[in-house]
Amino acid sequence: MGAAETDKPRIKNSRGCYKKTGRINQIDFQNSEFFDLYTLGLNEIDVRAVSVLNSVASFLTAFLNFQIVFAVTATINNSFAFFGVIAAVFDFGLSIIKQKLYYKQNIDTTPDDRKRGYINRVTYQPEFTSDLKIYPNFIDLLVYRYKKATYAVKAIILKYSWKILLLDQCQQIPGTIFRYMIPWIYIAILLANGQISIPEATVLSASTLSIAGNLTSFMISSGSFYSHSLYINNLRKIYNYKEKIECDSGENINPSAPINIRVEDVSFSYTEKEINTINNIIMNINHGDKIAIVGYNGAGKTTLVKLLIHLYDIDGGKIIVNDRNISEYKTKSLRSRIAFLSQDFKIYNFSLAENVLMRPVLSNDDINLVNTALKKVGLYDKIIALSNGINTFITREFDETGTYFSGGEMQKLALARIYAGNYDCIILDESTSALDPVSEDEIIRTIFEIFKDKTIIMISHRLVTVKYVDRIYFMSHGCVCESGTHQELMSNGGDYCKFYSTQANKFQI
Repeated sequence: MGAAETDKPRIKNSRGCYKKTGRINQIDFQNSEFFDLYTLGLNEIDVRAVSVLNSVASFLTAFLNFQIVFAVTATINNSFAFFGVIAAVFDFGLSIIKQKLYYKQNIDTTPDDRKRGYINRVTYQPEFTSDLKIYPNFIDLLVYRYKKATYAVKAIILKYSWKILLLDQCQQIPGTIFRYMIPWIYIAILLANGQISIPEATVLSASTLSIAGNLTSFMISSGSFYSHSLYINNLRKIYNYKEKIECDSGENINPSAPINIRVEDVSFSYTEKEINTINNIIMNINHGDKIAIVGYNGAGKTTLVKLLIHLYDIDGGKIIVNDRNISEYKTKSLRSRIAFLSQDFKIYNFSLAENVLMRPVLSNDDINLVNTALKKVGLYDKIIALSNGINTFITREFDETGTYFSGGEMQKLALARIYAGNYDCIILDESTSALDPVSEDEIIRTIFEIFKDKTIIMISHRLVTVKYVDRIYFMSHGCVCESGTHQELMSNGGDYCKFYSTQANKFQI
């Protein structure tokens, strides 16, 4: 079967699975059981569609060959071919049982296979490789974890192997009897009784091998369809996974209306067993406001802003966007108006233009938009000087002409991405925390300059931002303890004042 034919179902399945991934609830990606299901389903994309097509081809070929040989054999003796049919039916039943065992084995080994896959990624992904050099004993830890997972996989395989081996033997013995011994004995009896001639006996003997081979192939292909159905069911579970948040129901937000947000007594916890991460938050954010949400690590700042873009459903209270409950909007429509740049934002090993647009470049308008965005953040001169310009790949993993960026340049590229999206509200979650104070201040000044007409919400536990914002919310233990301008909060002498003063003693803010 040609590559083009086999690629079509693979691409179709990949597209469907990737789209579904974007709609699965964010909180489910923190569940190991869901990860196992997702891994099983995703692993089928590359192999299952091609395997099904190959099984269909084998099935049809074996069936056609069997029909031809059966027709020839039937002209000599009507009952002869049924010996092979009996063996094939027996084979088919045992094959189904074996396929079920292989499937259960695959299910049971998936958690430890995921662990081994993770360890393999740690050994070659750039963000991890430096630790292999800095911490010599880290390799020992990886080997220990890999061996532990491998032994677990081995134990599971051994658990199923003896059952599968027993079934193999059960297939071999009856198969040999019904496919070869009985047919040849039957041929000898027919020949001895004068019911067939020597040439006919020769034809029947040759037919015995052909019938046996084609029936075996026919039944193996038939049994493989059952196996395919088990594995495809994993993909089906992902496709049918219930979407609580990322769904198409709801209203589209007005694409030209300014964004106003009210947070009314909102509470949230990640699981029912955990205490609330967010407690009774009240907040008003109007179009054009420049807001800072500050506080110690673990105060709930990141969780709060993830609720503002509806990554999670709140447990109590309301989040109102433009006088409508946030849950009433289509999430895709909502996020087309509210940008979110996290502290661990990703730059991908694609072209610069694709990293800015976060989609394929389709027209000259797209090219102009990328160039404008790069000019706004101060990267245009560097990028246009590259041999491939905005088509230059980031890193050299896939292209030797690729380029690398400093931390500050990566920040600017991420800001170009936001500019190109034409959002009305910009949420920045400690996105400058990895920079030195001077570079951080430069990036923040750039942010407030290019997004001066937008709503800006900055989350930080460092206070370099406070001189740029209109209002500050200080969070602690999931609550907003204080809010006001910098001067008001300093005058109150509360937790914010202590927090600011501690940092002011170290840095000139």
